[in-house]
Amino acid sequence: MFLFHSCEGCGVDWGEALSFFIVASVLVIFIGLVLAFSLGVILDKLCKKKKKVRFNIVESKYVQKRCELCLSGYSSSQPLQIHRSYCHKKYEDKLDQFPHSELQCRGGHSLLLWPKQDIEFSCCTPECTMMGVMSDGHNRLSCYICQFDMCIWCARDGDTIKFNLSTGEKLELDFVPERNKLADIRIVPSSCQEHSANNPL
Repeated sequence: MFLFHSCEGCGVDWGEALSFFIVASVLVIFIGLVLAFSLGVILDKLCKKKKKVRFNIVESKYVQKRCELCLSGYSSSQPLQIHRSYCHKKYEDKLDQFPHSELQCRGGHSLLLWPKQDIEFSCCTPECTMMGVMSDGHNRLSCYICQFDMCIWCARDGDTIKFNLSTGEKLELDFVPERNKLADIRIVPSSCQEHSANNPL
């Protein structure tokens, strides 16, 4: 006895209809799986692209800082004072070799004449407009640990500014009356300083 048989009265072949239904179901399932897989691939690519863009934004936002003492890059997401405290302790001997001025930062540290380097600085004096300037070895006074910078033009009192060197000598920078123009650089030996002190004019 067959469950599905031809019905002569209605003219329907139930066996053929069942076969068609099975084939159609398989095709629908197959097409659904293909569409689901394709959609998954597309969504995965979109997510990766979004993550990449987001990563690039984060990278451009956080990995741009460069330390002016160790000259290495560091993430600005890291607390700045942690890096500066570490570098200040590690390169303390290097900082001692920089010319020291009699000017001090807000923390009471001597401002150092910073060497030439391709790292920008901005003067912290409120009325000064010097911003984003490269240090040329004569235009920047800085306290590294306090992150305080002063341009030489705001620091000078008169036409000459003096710095104490680790050798005991004096470094003197002479300026012409016009702003932003260095006239002369000279190092005064300690013997000359003692002579000048003992023989005032």
